[in-house]
Formats: sequence, structure tokens, C-alpha cells
Amino acid sequence: MNDRIILVIDDEHDVSWLFNQKFRKQIKDRSLQFCYAESAEEALQILIEKQPNINLVFTDLNMPGMTGFEFLRKLNQNSYIQNITTYVMSAYSDPENMNMAKDLGAAGFITKPLDFDYIKAILFQTDKPD
Repeated sequence: MNDRIILVIDDEHDVSWLFNQKFRKQIKDRSLQFCYAESAEEALQILIEKQPNINLVFTDLNMPGMTGFEFLRKLNQNSYIQNITTYVMSAYSDPENMNMAKDLGAAGFITKPLDFDYIKAILFQTDKPD
């Protein structure tokens, strides 16, 4: 893995802290790099203007302003950023939300509280996630 850059979008500040703690070894050895956005609007700005090397995004669903679903729609509409692999993170894991995320192009759905073993499998492709 060569300096993968992952964007995590969540309006809860503890989520970025959790990612930094769970992947501190990989961050230190620079095999993973994380950047964080507290809103979908900020994330789009990062993707378009600041960090074109991001190819994996984890996004919350329920955020102030633009929701995770609206974010996925924007990704699909922008040819410059539409090929980014996206996973939705949410405490609301009902079939309707899961199906909507999939229909909008999300590669998967991660239920909160976050399962970091599952996230590690996604990041390192040790066991292919469902």
C-alpha cells in the first residue's frame, strides 16, 4: 500500500479521533493518510480542489446541511470525482437506508458503532467485505 489517502466525513468529532487511534501505526509509517471533513459540502471541496488523490471515502448519512445520500448523488453527477469508492457509515441501518446507499453507488454500509475490523478489511482487502 503506497500512501493511500482516505477521506472520512462525519460531523461527530470523535470519529476522526477513533480513526486516528485505530490506524495510528499505519499513519505513522505513512501507509495510510486520512483527511477529515465535518460536512459533505467540505468533503466535496476537498475532493475537487484540494486532494485529487483520494480514492476511498467513508461518509456519515445524517449530517447538517447536505446528507450522505445527497453527497453520493453529487459524486455521481461530477465526472471528475465519480469513480471514488464510497462506504456509508450510519447508526440507521434499516434496509431502506442500506438499499438507498447501494442504489446511489456506495460500495458498502457500515453500522455505527463502527466495526474497525470490518474497516481494516476494506482498507487492506484481507477479507473482501460484503
